Amino acid sequence: MVQYDPKKVPPTTPEQHKELGLAFCKKLFGNPDVTKKLLDSKVIARFVYWDEELWGPGVTVELTVDCSHGEIVVMTEPNDLPADLVIEESRATAHIYWMGKLNFMTAVTRGLIKVKGSIRVAMKLVPILKPGFAYYRETLEELGFDELLAYPPD
Repeated sequence: MVQYDPKKVPPTTPEQHKELGLAFCKKLFGNPDVTKKLLDSKVIARFVYWDEELWGPGVTVELTVDCSHGEIVVMTEPNDLPADLVIEESRATAHIYWMGKLNFMTAVTRGLIKVKGSIRVAMKLVPILKPGFAYYRETLEELGFDELLAYPPD
């Protein structure tokens, strides 16, 4: 597996990361097959991203995805909703993952992605979210994140 330097991932602010996350979720959850499978899972997942060097210590972006009711609800602020699954990773790791350059389980075993909750539930979500790889690139292009789109190089 190729190693990528997370410090070379083009910078984004927390606000830009949140904007990207919301736009990506809108596109991903616009896919009826993805939405149906996520709603069937009834999972509540929280994704926590950080970049201590760029954003500062303790600064995070949170996306909570609630699939426990008849529609998917995405929340971008910290909340008290009890998550079945919490995925914690740096913004650089998330970017490299969604660019298709990092295997989820490899990232977990190397400590790049931390999973709180059932790893089995997380692993069941991986194939459901597979269309996200293409949607992530589309979202970067639509939002004008050309530098992110170009890293890591193919």
